[in-house]
Amino acid sequence: METTLRKLIFHIFLDLVYFGDLHLCIRAPWVSEWQPFTHLQPSPTTIPHPLNEYPAKVDVQIRVTEGSQQHIFSGFGSCQRDDDDSNPYGGIVYIYNDIDVKLYTPVDSGTYSTNTDGGFAFTGGSSFNGPFEGRYLTADVRVRVWRMCDFPAADFKSANEHTVSVSGTPYIDIPHNIGYYPDYVIVQLKLQDNYISEAQGTTFKKMAHSSHNIVCGVIMAYNSTNIRLWPSRTGIGSGIYGVFCVSDGWGPEVTHTSASVYVQAWKFSPSDILFSRTDTRGSGISVSPTIPLPGPFDIDSHIFLVQSQAIDGNYANYVFKAAGSAISDGSAFFEEIGAVVYAYNENEVNLWYPGSGNYLIYIGGTWGYGAPTQQSTTASVTVKVIKATSTSPGCGNSACSSDWNNLAVSCSPIPQPNNIVNAHSLVMGNTTVYTCMSGFESNGGQNVIFYDGIEWESTDFNCTVPGPCLYIPSTIIYNFTRLQEKVIEIKKNLSVDIKNTSAYRRSLTCASDQRPSAAHVGYLGIAILSLTCGLLLCADLLNLCKAVNDL
Repeated sequence: METTLRKLIFHIFLDLVYFGDLHLCIRAPWVSEWQPFTHLQPSPTTIPHPLNEYPAKVDVQIRVTEGSQQHIFSGFGSCQRDDDDSNPYGGIVYIYNDIDVKLYTPVDSGTYSTNTDGGFAFTGGSSFNGPFEGRYLTADVRVRVWRMCDFPAADFKSANEHTVSVSGTPYIDIPHNIGYYPDYVIVQLKLQDNYISEAQGTTFKKMAHSSHNIVCGVIMAYNSTNIRLWPSRTGIGSGIYGVFCVSDGWGPEVTHTSASVYVQAWKFSPSDILFSRTDTRGSGISVSPTIPLPGPFDIDSHIFLVQSQAIDGNYANYVFKAAGSAISDGSAFFEEIGAVVYAYNENEVNLWYPGSGNYLIYIGGTWGYGAPTQQSTTASVTVKVIKATSTSPGCGNSACSSDWNNLAVSCSPIPQPNNIVNAHSLVMGNTTVYTCMSGFESNGGQNVIFYDGIEWESTDFNCTVPGPCLYIPSTIIYNFTRLQEKVIEIKKNLSVDIKNTSAYRRSLTCASDQRPSAAHVGYLGIAILSLTCGLLLCADLLNLCKAVNDL
């Protein structure tokens, strides 16, 4: 009961704090169970989700152990390379639709150039600066999935208004007109098979040189007015390009050369940003790769975000998202790359980025081929933790329904919760409290339930007539005289003789004090009293003697 009461008070507090706030915070996602992944296991792995709609966001968490600590790396939106290079690589590539999430992991392709050194997470090897080096051949993996109604209404959205293609323009500009830098931007790419990929902010291979090489993906960045997309484009090298693909070394080959673009951007209230820190990082700059958090922070719900902002160059002030794993090590085969890699746990965020010869931000080669290039050896790197534990849906204390194809959310009054026989119900926004009517008793079930934007929580709470062994009602009738006698009897039984109390007895006796200081104080008091009496006596004697002499 105490836990339920605390939960109720907490939810009411949140409703009071965020009621009327234009920027309701993000609600906790649906989270799958952790699954153990083993080296070179079959790919892809499919994880069903219960949303029955296209998610607004999917996050793949890859949990590994380094020393005595666990760290969370993240999935990647497209496979930017195959296994033709013999150096280590790592990561998990994901796509999703309205019923499941597909995870593509490194496998033995069986080709003449197969590379079996692929792991589920990779820090980039010795060429990357970071707190430790790691390539992880086993991991625990799960997915976090948010529906549209789990987010507040976007400050900007663009649904199927643009298309990216390997044969289209070098880049696409999408003005967001918010007037400031968004805190969070999601760019989803709807592929021809109706699966969704997500744009990235890092590049791990410059171009595909030969016909059996493949490079795929879309790079995304934004500034205070604009969101820009650079697709992998044909026209350079002789390999295969796509806006999304998986190829040899990742499972069955899948390639998409165009996609429809869906964009949402938010500016959150300051209370929704639990942590933010920015440092200038790069070649020749000494700064710790480990950022302690004032947590611990909830890794089940909160969003951990790392971004790199260009300081100069053609895309100065554009913000690029960091990667959750190093897809390559930046060796000669990959030519020029640009990336910041991050991993996190409840108490810290760790960062890795290339040393000399490569970049934190790179646009060039196949990425926006024909567009101005960017090579940043230093960048402003920001680490954020965004709160995602709201109890209210995107509509606040209203029912929420969504249409992902139009990125539309509609709000309507919350339906009434189920009635429980012999119980009162108190509805406060998205919270209902059940209490039993007079004469009925609770079974101890959950009496506080919440509306999640789709339906009310279920509960086993009920109220029944108390059993005879629990409570036996009785009626006693007294006349007035008898009632007075009972009152006098009760008062007599409750009365206490003050002379029988220990406090009264202590007031009549002196407490013994054996301390020397107490004795010294007593002696000093006796001396003072004696001296005073002696002086008075001497004065009287002098007067007496004078009177005798006068006779």
